[in-house]
Amino acid sequence: MTASSKSYPNLPTPQHIAALAAEVEREPKDLVNKITLANALEQTGDVIKAAAFYREAIAQDPDGIYGSVARKALETLERSDGWREANSSETGKPLSESKLSLGEGLESTVSPQPLMLRMRVAGSRVTNAWQHFNFRTKLAIVLIISTALPIVVITQGIVTVTRDTLLQKAKQSLQRDGSYFTEDYVMWSVDEAQTEADTIARLVETLKIDLNSQSQVSAYRQQLQTYMESLKVSDESDSVEKNLRIVTDARGRTVAQYIQTLSPVSFNPSAEQLQLSPQYQPVSLPLGINVADIPIVQNALRTGKTLQGMELWKGDFLKRLGQDKQANIRLQSPAQAAQPSTASQSSIDGGKAALVGVVVHPIEIDNRVVGTVIVASVENRNFLNNDSLKQRVGIPISAVYAQDWRISSNIPASDGKTRDIGTRSPQAIAATVLGKGQEVIAKTTIAGAEYLGIYLPLYDHQQELNPTKAKPVGMTFVARPMSELDELLAQQQKTAYGIGAGMLLIAALMAIPIASTFARPLRRLAEFAQAVGEGKQGERLENSQRGDEIGILARQLNAMTANIEANLEAMRTSETRQRQEKERLQRGMINLLLETETVKHGDLTVRAKVSQGETGAISDAFNTVIASLREIVLQVKSAAEQVQISAVDSEASVEKLACEANTQAETVAEALTSVEEMEQSIQAIASSAQTAATIARQALDAAQDSDRTMDETVNSMETLRANVWETTVKAKRLAESSQEISKIVSIISTISEKTNVLAFNAAIEATRAGENGKGFRLVANEVRRLAERVTDATKEIDRLVRTIQQGTSDVLKTMEVSNASVAIGTQLVTRTKTNLQDMAQIGQEIDQLLQSISVRTVSQADNSCMVNQTMQTVAAIAQTTSTESAAVLSTLQELLEVARELQLSVSRFRVED
Repeated sequence: MTASSKSYPNLPTPQHIAALAAEVEREPKDLVNKITLANALEQTGDVIKAAAFYREAIAQDPDGIYGSVARKALETLERSDGWREANSSETGKPLSESKLSLGEGLESTVSPQPLMLRMRVAGSRVTNAWQHFNFRTKLAIVLIISTALPIVVITQGIVTVTRDTLLQKAKQSLQRDGSYFTEDYVMWSVDEAQTEADTIARLVETLKIDLNSQSQVSAYRQQLQTYMESLKVSDESDSVEKNLRIVTDARGRTVAQYIQTLSPVSFNPSAEQLQLSPQYQPVSLPLGINVADIPIVQNALRTGKTLQGMELWKGDFLKRLGQDKQANIRLQSPAQAAQPSTASQSSIDGGKAALVGVVVHPIEIDNRVVGTVIVASVENRNFLNNDSLKQRVGIPISAVYAQDWRISSNIPASDGKTRDIGTRSPQAIAATVLGKGQEVIAKTTIAGAEYLGIYLPLYDHQQELNPTKAKPVGMTFVARPMSELDELLAQQQKTAYGIGAGMLLIAALMAIPIASTFARPLRRLAEFAQAVGEGKQGERLENSQRGDEIGILARQLNAMTANIEANLEAMRTSETRQRQEKERLQRGMINLLLETETVKHGDLTVRAKVSQGETGAISDAFNTVIASLREIVLQVKSAAEQVQISAVDSEASVEKLACEANTQAETVAEALTSVEEMEQSIQAIASSAQTAATIARQALDAAQDSDRTMDETVNSMETLRANVWETTVKAKRLAESSQEISKIVSIISTISEKTNVLAFNAAIEATRAGENGKGFRLVANEVRRLAERVTDATKEIDRLVRTIQQGTSDVLKTMEVSNASVAIGTQLVTRTKTNLQDMAQIGQEIDQLLQSISVRTVSQADNSCMVNQTMQTVAAIAQTTSTESAAVLSTLQELLEVARELQLSVSRFRVED
């Protein structure tokens, strides 16, 4: 059973299909080959693979002529019985897994790129599904989509605008919440402290207590402390308890104080447990605490102004005032703090610092500052503000930061039992709020839920003293869950999408009847075209008088149908006539083939019968061709005979020429060998002559160098003789000077002997004088010892002078001998110089002779080299002549053989009757 309803008399061979597949693989864009391959596969019954290639052609040329041809072929194929049978057997098998069996073991996948193939097949399926819809369905879909697109765009725009509006409103609400928490809760404790500080200051000023007077302070201390204790906040009050109520003198030392700190039981309750009444315990500290080094106290005493702010106090200040335990919050490790900032821990003293709401009020009496009142509240672990905000306002999340370090909050910690304090804020947020003093609104995740929060800066008293240069010392933070915003947004989205869906439904209900109105006449046109395509005659469209495009199309289709019917009748008549003419032509061709049957056996004497019609012209042309061929065969036969005769005659001459050429080549080779040996001898002689010339040149150069050296030697000996003579003269002068020194030494020796005698006589006279001459005797003895030392030194000098005189005499004798030797050496060197000059002259003459010999030898070597090259050229020519002669002989023999074969081939033709 065939796979198609068509009948193909000549099926494509596997080789033909394989060749087409190779062409398609080499040129994937050649749609003609691709459609031809699909048609060949369809003829062989492989409809699945044929359909795949048709779809590829459609995808490559969807609007062109090739795409139309492939689409029409595919539609015809899909209506065939073979397609339904193939689909039933191929159900569930992906197209990308099918193979093209192209015969003789040739296999090829439909596409080497499975992903692209799947996309192409999916697109083809969508296209096919769309093509199988009727016009009413397509028009309804188009109308619904064209209506739905603006509805969807508008709805989405409304949702986007609504989301942006809700987010903006949420941010504005968050800004109000942040400002409310900062001003009415965190800073409210400062405002309350301001009120208490004013009250205490007025009390001191009213009593005119000189805080610098020990007696007055002692008299009123108990009253002051009782009054400050009375200001303690009751459990029913909404106010924040103050940790410090202190009165100091003008030096900043406490003279009265009421100090308390948060009890450990209130340090870190759970986030679910509201701490609306924290417990405090009093702290007992001695008076006289120095607080003058705290910056806000220093500035208040210096300026005389009341200063307030959120101050960042280090651990030393807090420990001095008994607040170190409440303030000490351990810093979380980087693993616990999600995004630690890079702020230095020195500003928060390694987790020992505290953010303190402080008011410092100077006390003036008689226009003189006598002290201050300090009221302060420590914010570390102060969860009252967070819990009050949550209970009264409903803001679920709030926190206070010292720098970027969280010191109070109602955010649950990771353990779920305590509150999350001691962690650091994200670096980017800290940089903006603390570095630039700007608020930040950002999303954050708390306990697995997403929140929208705001960070606001907190300033110390420097904002009052120098607002432009003041830097934030902390932050406040409030947040609301994003789920509230998401719920509002979801409600708005539901409303918007509901309205859009209703509009879309109305548009769909209106599109269906409109599409039916347009589709009804088109369906009638399609039925008419189908009937005409099936060959029915006499079919005509009604309602062709309409004035719209459908009426025009109906009239034109009726006219076209009439023309088609007339053309079909004419085609049938023409087809009958063409079939008869074809049969007559086939009979004439068969007769012609029978008449010319003997030509294939070499009979060129055959003549075809010339008749009327197309076969007569072919027979006449055949006779002309046979006659021309017969003449060509005769000419070839004659030429082959002549070539054979000439080749036989020339063979002996060529053999003799080749033998003589070989003899000539051997003789030239022997002469070349002799010339090469002579050239080598001449080259050796030239090399030896050049070596001898080089040696002679070196000997001449050495003689000339020796001559110059002898000149330098003579000059050196002349200089040496002059130096020896000058040294001799100086030695004689030295001898004369030593003699004069000897005379002087003799005189000094005489003087010393006389001095010695004189000193001896003076000593005798001093002895005679008794006690009066005792000092003079000591001097005389000392003079005598000096005279003896001079005598000894004179003898030593005399000995040295005699030694110098003896040495000088020896040197003079030696110098005289040396002077005579130098003179003799000078004469010998002069004679040696003369001999060397004669040798140099002889060496120069030898060098000139050797240079002349070398030049002539080199010239002879060059000539022999040229002769050698010429002989080599002659030898090469002789060798080439010999080789070519052998080649000519071989070629001539081959030509003779070809001539014999040509004669044998031509002899098969019959050219004579």
